[in-house]
Amino acid sequence: DAAHEQGVMNKLLVGSGIPHGGATECIETLLGFHKLQAEPDFPSVPRSDIKDVIERNTLKTLGIQM
Repeated sequence: DAAHEQGVMNKLLVGSGIPHGGATECIETLLGFHKLQAEPDFPSVPRSDIKDVIERNTLKTLGIQM
């Protein structure tokens, strides 16, 4: 929520929690974050912004050519 409020969602990258969780678990957790926002005092981050972070081409964002 802080990244969204500060307008820096475009600077976030997803990393897995290996060895404590894999990429799928990490993605499910991020998408589940949207459900928490149903709480009245919880800041709202659009699901599309969360998906943008998940689907971002990390290598391209970091300037790494393969």
